[in-house]
Order: sequence, then structure tokens, then C-alpha cells
Amino acid sequence: MKNPVASISVSAPVRRRIGVRPAWIIVRVTVLLVIAIWIFPLLGLLVTSLREEEAIRQTAWWVAMFDPFADQGWTIAGYEKAAATFVKPIFTTIAVVVPAVLMPVLFAAYAAYGLSHLRFRGSRVTYVLMISMLVVPLQVAFIPLLKLWLGLGLKGSWLSIWITHSAFGMPLAVSILYGFISRLPKELIEAARSEGASHYQIFWNIVLPLTLPAITAYAVFQFLWTWNDMLVALVFLNSDKQVVNVALLGLLQRYGTNWQAYATGAIFTMIIPLTVFFAMQRFVVRGLLGGAVKG
Repeated sequence: MKNPVASISVSAPVRRRIGVRPAWIIVRVTVLLVIAIWIFPLLGLLVTSLREEEAIRQTAWWVAMFDPFADQGWTIAGYEKAAATFVKPIFTTIAVVVPAVLMPVLFAAYAAYGLSHLRFRGSRVTYVLMISMLVVPLQVAFIPLLKLWLGLGLKGSWLSIWITHSAFGMPLAVSILYGFISRLPKELIEAARSEGASHYQIFWNIVLPLTLPAITAYAVFQFLWTWNDMLVALVFLNSDKQVVNVALLGLLQRYGTNWQAYATGAIFTMIIPLTVFFAMQRFVVRGLLGGAVKG
């Protein structure tokens, strides 16, 4: 008599699920480990920002976190000071970030459309040269740029830092947007051209709306990079225009080892970029995957 158990066949999807289960466990454990590595210092920063300086010196932050109801010196006075200290730097940073995001997005979108659908002699070489600028570090251009802005009388102006951030954000912007725009159906562009639409109309009415996921993805990255910048703002802006990271550095130098003040300032400056990232996270994933899949 045939064994009924042996006669049961396992379907291919079930076999695949059984086969990859250990792999999924490894992936999930790895992801949880990476999350813990990132969250651990952030928790320490948050707990430190909510304690008095004397309490910080007496006990470690993890002791306060696991025994919160003891006398751990909890206070929110640091956030009240940080609110007064960082209001002006936050508006200064927004004044730097918004044009530094919009300028490369607009110019890169034009460039990506031209390189994708306006074939001309040397277009491929132009694209390769632009993408090769990704390997050039920002620091190597500091002295030439500084001499340029000094010669033009723009050192310390808003225009100098806008152009600097936009120029070094352009290669990645062109790379992302080119990968997305070049995969748009050529029949769509040709149909619009046959109807008498100009390239300007095609770009604004067809290409730009379809490219919004990729534009959003790059805009979020450029926003985070520009917001977290300290070196460019420290070199190219005057001392009366302090971005949040320069103000945070000044806070550390002013108070020395006052960890409560520094931790509070660090948490305070994270609020806006974290809000932007989590609000736009799904658009970032769509934009990055959209340029990687043949449309």
C-alpha cells in the first residue's frame, strides 16, 4: 500500500517559502540589529537632554532610563533654552535649504530631459562627465570657490552658499532624474510632438508630473544633506548667518562639557529633518525604484 504521506506533493510556492524562511530570519535579525545600533545612541541623547547636568555627571543615562522613577534629575529647562537659542538658526537654515533644493532639482530635470530626448552630438560624453563629478569631494573645491566668491564680492552672501550646494548636488540629481526620465515611453513624447507640442510644453505638462516621485526622492536627500551641513555654511556664510549645526558647535564651545545643553540642542535640530524624512519616506522608495525598473 502506498504511503499517503509520501504521495503528498509540496507546491513550488510552498517549497520556496520553506526554503527562504531561514534567510528571512537572518535578514530580519540583521535589520533589527542595525536599528538597535542606530537607536541606542539616540536614546542616550534623548535621556541626557532631559536631565540636569549634575545628574548626568552622577549616573549614566542607561541607569536613568531603566530606573526612571528614581531621583534622576529630570527637567525640560534645556528645551526652553534651546528654543530661544535655535529659533533664528532654524530660519537661517530653511533660507539656505529651500533654494539649495529647488535649484538643482529644476536644472537637473531640464538637463535629464535634454540628455534623454534631445539627442545631440556629445550628449553621451556630457552625461558621463556630469556623473563623474560624483567622485569629486566637496572639500577639494573650497579654496577655488572661496577665491571666486571673494573676487566677485559674494563671500558670505546667500547666493554663494546656494550655488555651492546646488552645484555639488547636481551630479546626483542628474543621475537619478536621467534614470527615471529616460525610461518614460518614447511613444508618449513622440505623440505629443506629433500634436504640435514644443519641448517646453512636453517637459512641463508630461515629463515633470510623471517624474515627481524621482524629484521627491532626490529633494528629500538634498534637504537632509543641506540641513546637516556645517562645513560649507561655516566657510561661505558670515558669522551673523548661523545655520543650526554651526549654532550647535558654538553651544558646545560656549558651555564646554555641558552635555545637557549640547544634547538638548542636538535633539532640537533633529525635529524638522526627521519629520520631513518620515513624511516623504514612501515617495523616496517609489522614486528610487521607479528609475531602476524599465517602464
